[in-house]
Amino acid sequence: MSLKRLLLSGFLCLVWAISSNPVGAKDLKGRAGVGIEQTLGGVSGLTLRYWPAQAFGISLTAGARISSYDGLDADGVAEVKYASIVTGSLGIMYNLAQSLHANLGVGLRVAVGFQSGETNDIVPQDANGTQINFEIPIQLEFFLSDSFSVSVATGVLFALIPEEGPTLQVEGHEKLERGNSTIIDLGAGSVSGTLGVVYYF
Repeated sequence: MSLKRLLLSGFLCLVWAISSNPVGAKDLKGRAGVGIEQTLGGVSGLTLRYWPAQAFGISLTAGARISSYDGLDADGVAEVKYASIVTGSLGIMYNLAQSLHANLGVGLRVAVGFQSGETNDIVPQDANGTQINFEIPIQLEFFLSDSFSVSVATGVLFALIPEEGPTLQVEGHEKLERGNSTIIDLGAGSVSGTLGVVYYF
């Protein structure tokens, strides 16, 4: 286990002990928020959170990436080629411990990445590449004010790599991802890799 993950685990345990004290909890029932986030499953972009109950929340994160490069057509003539990846994540969160300034929760989330276009001319990737990841995040959300929060997460990640290769960029998997494979990562993520910033209305 890396030092960063060990420190994050210790930090979460400390927050658990602090937030278990009988103090007033942050009232999130009926509140919605918007911000930016990177999930354990590799989805980065705009995030929406809604709390229908005090301890139960729903989150949606979406992002997209478009790239272009100088490639060759079927006859070897130079042309500009394009590739795009659209990603999305939907999940639920349950707060196990709550306090006035922090919530510690566990959730379940699915991340999906859709790729269209070739990424290079040496090993072209199918335009129909799709990847699905499942994650069980353990998230600490810290409130800097009544409307503004930052969060970090670690957890368990199940990455299902399609035959065409990965379409979701997962922290720490750059050298492990291969086509038509399955990865189970315990303690996935890092403080810098799974940071979320949300403004609540």
